[in-house]
Amino acid sequence: MVAWFQRFIVLAVGFPVGLTQSPPVRNETGVSAWPFDLGAVALTSSRFQQNEARTLTYLKWVDVNRMLYVFRNNHGISTNGAAPNGGWDSPDFQFRS
Repeated sequence: MVAWFQRFIVLAVGFPVGLTQSPPVRNETGVSAWPFDLGAVALTSSRFQQNEARTLTYLKWVDVNRMLYVFRNNHGISTNGAAPNGGWDSPDFQFRS
């Protein structure tokens, strides 16, 4: 499902570079999704790129052992002495990773 979703996108306006419009499936509704290579997509300067940069900065800051605490604990692997995270990633949270 994820692979299929990554290969298609619903386009509100325009098309990725090099993509030509396909004929409508039905004339009364038209086509709202076309296949394209992921290499045809570029993240330009926008709030989405700023969010990507902020997320990468955060992930580089987070202690890897703390991020893996619940996974390792659930599988009986050493937690390497890491302290568990709190909130949504705490060991006793119902929807933990």
